Amino acid sequence: MNPPPIKKVKTDPEPKKPITFTSPGTQPDVRLRVFNQDFLVYSGLLKINSAFFRKFLEPSGGKVPGSSEIYQYEWYTCIDESDSNCWSLSNDTKFRDADTSKFTGSPSLQQETFRKLLCAIFSRPYNIGHVYDLQVMTKHAEYYCCLPIVSHSLWGPLVNSPKLVPSIGQSPCLTLIAACKLRHKQLFKDSFIHCLGPWKNPQYKEFEKLKELKLFAMAEAAHIKMCAKLLEVQQGMIDIFADAEDCFKDTGKTMVDLADQAFDDDYKVLLPRYYRLCHDHDYKSEKGAAAVKKLLGPLLKKNLVLDKSKNSSGQGEFRDFFLSYRVNSYPWDDSQIDCLKTIDDKISGFQVVSRPLGKNRALEI
Repeated sequence: MNPPPIKKVKTDPEPKKPITFTSPGTQPDVRLRVFNQDFLVYSGLLKINSAFFRKFLEPSGGKVPGSSEIYQYEWYTCIDESDSNCWSLSNDTKFRDADTSKFTGSPSLQQETFRKLLCAIFSRPYNIGHVYDLQVMTKHAEYYCCLPIVSHSLWGPLVNSPKLVPSIGQSPCLTLIAACKLRHKQLFKDSFIHCLGPWKNPQYKEFEKLKELKLFAMAEAAHIKMCAKLLEVQQGMIDIFADAEDCFKDTGKTMVDLADQAFDDDYKVLLPRYYRLCHDHDYKSEKGAAAVKKLLGPLLKKNLVLDKSKNSSGQGEFRDFFLSYRVNSYPWDDSQIDCLKTIDDKISGFQVVSRPLGKNRALEI
């Protein structure tokens, strides 16, 4: 009889080389241990850019439990007992050598997004490979009350991270929520436009979380406005088909024939694709071509700010997307300088335990 297979026990990996964040002429006085990664940090900039650390690093005006002879403040990772996919930071010394191997999420993802958060706080360059990373990073920034500095730091990653902007369309609704919390207008615009597509099945309609933040009503209003525009376009196309003045030659017939080139896999016409084909076609009648371009041009305009690809409405990944939506107002008050949430409910004596963060809850922005 063969012996039973040996069950592999997941153990904590070896500690990584510490990552230091300081400013010129300063020394790290805080150790933040995120799983097996230590971040050695100067508390001064933490307090300036984060209301959370400004309040919690010195709640008693001196050293807090968890300090050592080397570092004035030490915080450690603890795994949520009720959900192994969530973690938190605590300055309770009992977590100094606690087992974190029970965490079922991705420690490396949490470490990397936390590092990028510190990069933003300390004005260091960083890249973001995917909007999922940005969503997790926003969750950290919201809890640690440093959304403004992260928002201001995003221009570097948005410009220098080639995979970030193209990935917005993979998770536009969650990115829209993150953009709203960050109050980043350009990211909000692009995410909002992505949420309104594809035209046959807009993504915002399937995302209940948008309703809680009143973003659903904003998207619904934009969708209804687009429907009204399409009615006007349809009337204009009928006028071209009718060709009452007989000056468009076969423009109308050609437009009808183009419809069979705009089918999806179910042999249904994709309107953005169809309108693009009609707009770009080389018609025999110059007057007909001018009439079509005048009618469809505004509808097919690309109002994405961050996306620099050549594809527009009805092309490539935007075959079933209208990109001409305009965002004239935002769901926040620009005159309100302090956009931070109250953190009074985060105090628990000297022991400060953050809200659990993990692979799934990190997206519950």
